[in-house]
Amino acid sequence: MGQWHDQPEPGRKPTGYSPPISVHFRAGGGSQGFQIKYGRIQRKDPIQIFDAPIQKGKWVDLMFHIRFSQGNDGFLEAWKDGVALTSDRGATRITGPNMYNAEPNYLRLGLYRGKGQTQTNTFYYDEVRIGTTKAAVGREQGGGASGSACACGSAQGPGGLIGSSRAALHPALAGQPRGALPPACPCRAAPGLSAHHPARPMA
Repeated sequence: MGQWHDQPEPGRKPTGYSPPISVHFRAGGGSQGFQIKYGRIQRKDPIQIFDAPIQKGKWVDLMFHIRFSQGNDGFLEAWKDGVALTSDRGATRITGPNMYNAEPNYLRLGLYRGKGQTQTNTFYYDEVRIGTTKAAVGREQGGGASGSACACGSAQGPGGLIGSSRAALHPALAGQPRGALPPACPCRAAPGLSAHHPARPMA
């Protein structure tokens, strides 16, 4: 559902490498959640993971703190709903290289899947905010939703659009206030949530 992808060096073709940082949706055994993977697969780096259980039909706040580097000073920290995530190795900060070359990684949002996956999945993204400090992207800004994700399995529509605006993901959102929910989104009827959703952070 999202990734920080590498770019080729100037004048070279795209590498086709797996993204060094990626966010996945996983479901099975009656539960579901986001899985955040860190590591350069093509360089055979160890893959480290943050797991974040979620509920379908409920907005989730995700915030990331990343130092991009080709060296061991690279790192990732992540928060879900304001709570720091702990990796599969028991750490709140994952460290290690997260760039294949000197070209900057870039953020891509949307659903990626194999050819054999034919089910309908729909995610709603609400205002991704990028900044150089936690204060620039955190809840204290209070200026509208910022980087929420809503996993609405019952909503209808395309499986996800790369690089689309919030309005493009659901036409009913065009021209609506920040945090507005599309008519088909179960979050609209969820207890404690309204059509004008409170601030949500992500960087």
